Amino acid sequence: MANTTDKSILTAAGKALLAQLNAEEKPLIIDKMIFANVPNRPEFPQPDDVVPDDFIVHQEGVEQRGRLSADSVIYSTTLTSDVGPFDFNWTGAYCSEYGVLVTVDHHALTPKTADEPGVAGNTLVRSVVLEYKDIAEITNITVDASTWQYNATERLKKMDTDVAQAIIDQNGKDWFIEDGFLVTPQGTAFNIKAGAGYVSGNRVTLEFDRNVQVPNKPSFIYVDAYREGTPNGEQVTLFDFVVTADEKDDYTNANGVKHFVCKIAQVLGDGSVSDLRPEGESADRSWVTQSFATVISHVEELKKYPGRIVGQQIELLGYFEKGDGGGGSLIWMTNPPHLANDATVFETTNASGYWVRRNLTITPEQAGWQPNKNGPARIRALLNAGLSFAKPKRLTSLQGQAARWASGQKAPICFFGDSTTDGRITTIDGVIGATKWNINRLIDEAVPDGIVYDHDDSEVPNAYTNVLQRMLREFHLNSRIRVYNAGYRGKQAQDGWAVNNVHNAIYGNATYADVEWVGIMFGLNDSNASKDSELLERRTYIENQALILDAFARGVQPALMSCPPSNNTAKSGDYGNNNQVNELIDQVKRRIAHEYGIEFIDVNQAIKHWIYNNGDKIAFSSASSDGLHLNDLGHLKKAEFLFKTAERDNVPTLIEDRHCFDVVHSAMRYALSKNDISAADRHRGANKLYQNGVIQSDDIDKVLGSNVIDLWVWNERRDHSLIYRAYKNSFMAFHAANREDLPRIIVESQLFTADDYHKVTIFDDVSPECIGNTGSGRSDFPCFVGKLRYGLNRIRLFMPTTAKTLFDDDIITDFLAVGWLDFIADRQENRYPVMHYNNGFSYMDKSHWRDVVAGRGRVIHPPIDTDVTNNYVRNIISPSLKGFNTYSLQRPGDVVEFRFEANFPKGTGVALSWNKMDDAINYPDEFDKYKMYSSGGVLIFYANASEDSNVRFTFLSPANYGLPSIPLLETGISLSEIQNKPIIVQFKLRVDFGIDVTVLRSNLTQLYKGTITEQSVIGEIATAYCGGSFSNGSIASGTFELEYLQLREYSEI
Repeated sequence: MANTTDKSILTAAGKALLAQLNAEEKPLIIDKMIFANVPNRPEFPQPDDVVPDDFIVHQEGVEQRGRLSADSVIYSTTLTSDVGPFDFNWTGAYCSEYGVLVTVDHHALTPKTADEPGVAGNTLVRSVVLEYKDIAEITNITVDASTWQYNATERLKKMDTDVAQAIIDQNGKDWFIEDGFLVTPQGTAFNIKAGAGYVSGNRVTLEFDRNVQVPNKPSFIYVDAYREGTPNGEQVTLFDFVVTADEKDDYTNANGVKHFVCKIAQVLGDGSVSDLRPEGESADRSWVTQSFATVISHVEELKKYPGRIVGQQIELLGYFEKGDGGGGSLIWMTNPPHLANDATVFETTNASGYWVRRNLTITPEQAGWQPNKNGPARIRALLNAGLSFAKPKRLTSLQGQAARWASGQKAPICFFGDSTTDGRITTIDGVIGATKWNINRLIDEAVPDGIVYDHDDSEVPNAYTNVLQRMLREFHLNSRIRVYNAGYRGKQAQDGWAVNNVHNAIYGNATYADVEWVGIMFGLNDSNASKDSELLERRTYIENQALILDAFARGVQPALMSCPPSNNTAKSGDYGNNNQVNELIDQVKRRIAHEYGIEFIDVNQAIKHWIYNNGDKIAFSSASSDGLHLNDLGHLKKAEFLFKTAERDNVPTLIEDRHCFDVVHSAMRYALSKNDISAADRHRGANKLYQNGVIQSDDIDKVLGSNVIDLWVWNERRDHSLIYRAYKNSFMAFHAANREDLPRIIVESQLFTADDYHKVTIFDDVSPECIGNTGSGRSDFPCFVGKLRYGLNRIRLFMPTTAKTLFDDDIITDFLAVGWLDFIADRQENRYPVMHYNNGFSYMDKSHWRDVVAGRGRVIHPPIDTDVTNNYVRNIISPSLKGFNTYSLQRPGDVVEFRFEANFPKGTGVALSWNKMDDAINYPDEFDKYKMYSSGGVLIFYANASEDSNVRFTFLSPANYGLPSIPLLETGISLSEIQNKPIIVQFKLRVDFGIDVTVLRSNLTQLYKGTITEQSVIGEIATAYCGGSFSNGSIASGTFELEYLQLREYSEI
């Protein structure tokens, strides 16, 4: 439709962009003002107008944005005196991000001059006001507009006019209070009585009586009122008395000032006076008192009380009874805005008129809602009739309930939905045990009155509600926590079932009646309900609104949840497939949640994220047996996500490449009686305090049989490996202790299904660092514990009941110290996590070692043990305190694995070597890290320059100045067989402390396998690695640990 009235409009493209950004919940950013001089420009702009590129004279960035109201914002820019010269008659507001002209303004030709010698140019402030529903929120503008951005005079005049019009609407155009401005004869003059009144809605006040002369009779006496500004900017109403025989009406004087005229009296020829002040609309005190002081107790009484005049006001104290929340202000009308509905419009019993609420946006209580099974249906009926309900304030949240659970309260929550909440037909244990589940409790497809039932784990123990309850109880050590299941297989929201049955299912159920938070999740069955997508969208909107308003009216915080994902492609009526319709329903629910300021818990995306990012190669078919319903594993992950949502401030999320927790972290429970906080350590991170929890001998009884550390973490990464950095010193001789007396590390994932059906124990053993002596000066011992699963993981350090013997037997002579936890992202993309070294090797200028450190494109991965079930990962390349990439062989079964692109010439190789004596004191030179021969180790892929190029394994000793000794193993593999090919080498520590060596092709076929059995050689290696476990030349036996192993290049002279 063509625009023929407004000179400033919102373009069609601007409206479309606003609608798009509003739906996407993105802000609109108008960043530029465009000025043009368009020849033969029409008077009115049109919605389809575009930027007149050929006539642009200037462009300027938006300088200031301001909020005028929720539905209007203002954009301003200043054209300074140095800009110009040009003329313009067209101004547009432009969004550069989307290339859209948002508004157009056609105005008079405006000159813009620029500075010239001796003459200053003019400065112009140009503003554009954008009016659109909720535009302040869409544009994210919260700061009120500055006064320089707009002409405040016009806004003030508009306000004055609005006030005057409101007074006219209520009491008439001209009226006076009691005897104010009453004219009576007084001698030869006429007296005008002091008082107050309103002329065209403008208040006039006469502070004392006035006398006027009327020389010519008959004549009229008028009040001539007008608005005028004072020197300080205040607008006041002034008036004059005018005596004339002429009829006068409102007018505008030569200065443009509007005058409002009211005839108050006529002086007749005989000197008598006729009072012409408006009758009927004039107010007296008795009328004001009567109208505004009338109080009605409830609606039944209201209908029996007809009003006397249109506009009469009463105050209603309640709907059914005084104080029930259904009261408010009403006015009397004979022509109501819509039909009587006993919510906003009430017809009297004598049919003489209607009482209409002054505010047509009401609460459920004002609509006649009652907390019974008909309550939500009453709300739905009024929503369908077009009534608007006030947006209630949030009562709590799922996270808010977590705070109450932590304080030991029951704080019950409930989930209301279909079979995806019920869980009866899809959870493994539930199929057998759920003979009394919800679907069998219905009568004629409805929840009967007076039902009392309590879902416990014996019915459907693996439904996500029960799993979540077990999680929360364990986490908070609070057995009072309740998570109610109100799921009903095959039921819908859009057909009205949820609204019709929510009272009996939850609020009228004696067991569930104390619920404080309810999550609403219907949609799976709704998607098959309607062939009309618009009808489905409206029904979904209305029914969920009714459930939300009903919950708030009951004092219960509602939340909406998305439908679980589906790969069902069955057609749903005429609108797409099941999955597409679910997305439509979820979009409607997301919009409602935003409108009402409640939580929208996106279970759909959470499950998809798990499927896409888990490191266990789990597909959706593993979480759903029929493509629609989640099975046990799916319900478990759904419960984990809800747990994370509730406990997001209490359970940290691992998303960074490295995350370290000490035992004073807010997310970690610990039971240590004394603590020792160390100073900041530059190797651990600048300005970070790390703590070693300390347990004294007189405190050990307090922690026996308990978790000294209990940490719950959410792993968002595909591969996060856990390292426990043990604390050891010369006061703790753990190698002499009984294994069962030592602290145990327990790492678990996928907990809490019935009978631990899906539970995964990642690690449950004594820390390897507790086995073996340390020597003095060592305190940081990294131990790879395991790879965390995607989702919720629990990590504990458990103190056995027999740990006191550690003190009694003088194994601990001072105190027991607890270390800290380190999480490393592995970035592995396949099931064989190994270290890749693909750059090849080259000659160096002399015989020495060169570190292979992290970075420079090399990818660091933990090794795997192919002889362990499910390729269980036991070791990791871990950043030590000194920044190297280190491995450990510390107990039988441990494996170190490397992947190489074998590309090196004769005389070069790569070694698994040791170089960790930088903190040693008074060691001989051969142990000095700055000497080129300070490393000892096993040289692998060594190709001697003077012999045939065969692959061999050779021991390198610091005492032998780092030169290769007699080969330990001859593999028989020629260099040509592996050159420029990816090769895998494994070292595995045997029970007899020998070392198995395996060479594999990239496809895991074996090239060679042998064993290093010489105990003196292995003992020599252990001497270097353990910093004192053995003396030089000792035999490996008893305890054994190889740590801080590093991958290094080697080159002969």
